[in-house]
Amino acid sequence: MSIEDKRASSDAELRLNLTRKKDRSIYLFQTVDSTNRLAKEMLKDEPEGALILSESQTAGRGRMGRNFFSPEADGLYMSMELKPNLPAEEAVFLTVMAAVAVTRAIEKRYHLKTQIKWVNDIYFENKKLCGILVEGEIDGSGRLSRAILGVGVNLRAPSGGYPDDIKDKAGALSQFSAEKVEKQTLAAEIVNCFEELYEGGSKEAFVNEYREKSCLIGKGVEVISYVGAEPNKAKVLDIDDMARLVVMTPEGKKETLSSGDVSVIIK
Repeated sequence: MSIEDKRASSDAELRLNLTRKKDRSIYLFQTVDSTNRLAKEMLKDEPEGALILSESQTAGRGRMGRNFFSPEADGLYMSMELKPNLPAEEAVFLTVMAAVAVTRAIEKRYHLKTQIKWVNDIYFENKKLCGILVEGEIDGSGRLSRAILGVGVNLRAPSGGYPDDIKDKAGALSQFSAEKVEKQTLAAEIVNCFEELYEGGSKEAFVNEYREKSCLIGKGVEVISYVGAEPNKAKVLDIDDMARLVVMTPEGKKETLSSGDVSVIIK
């Protein structure tokens, strides 16, 4: 089956709700393996802001090599082309902006005050609603010249339930909001909120908002620094101005984490 055969329906609702009416390509699909993977291939010659959305993903990806469960029609699966031209060490701010943008969009459309689990997950009442994955390309001068912003939002609980490994932590917007869940409207709102920050937002302001919306500060956590590593216990003290997680180890040592995976310890 060709890519053309997998195309989905009209993008009219999405375009209608976009604040910035710039000339951008939008590709809608019924199913793809991964919107981020396809975006890397399809959008490399497109202007910034081009979008890919799919009704489902057969190999959706999250951070640290994890799969992102992407059942058909139950989620928003979207990737966006960016040309940020940032120093490589500032790449994390794209994830910060995206996380803040998703929380703003959900609050505006569904009146839910969600929280951010460092680095890239959006939670409500201890249930994960959204995952974010930014993948970038560093040029010869050490700058982030291109990035793909991937956003996956659980809109409705799947009829067959969630897989065993995520059933206790996954949730969906429709479980918590009385508002009608509309995929393209939410996609447009996320893009609008992100582009507002990306094109002129104050770094200090959006990092402060990211910090204020954290669900980890003050909590005991387990930290996995890399795939396959043993978890280490710590207490989260803060998120610093570079969006790094500041923790205290059981031995009383303060550490600053720039990457890794964190889970809250249930006591």
